[in-house]
Amino acid sequence: VSQSRYLGGFRSALAYREGNYVLVPKGKGWELFDVAKDLEQKVDLAAKMPERVSDMVSKLAEISGR
Repeated sequence: VSQSRYLGGFRSALAYREGNYVLVPKGKGWELFDVAKDLEQKVDLAAKMPERVSDMVSKLAEISGR
């Protein structure tokens, strides 16, 4: 489960993984990595895949009960 951005007034934990994708907090936003292709997490895909980021943030909020 992940953190850094406020979701309805709370901060989550560290990172959220779904399949090959990992959502990681960065400042007040998020970074997204495809760990199957980028194990070292050097290529942030968040700008190229905003729908996936949004979907994962929503699922994270649901999991955390927010």
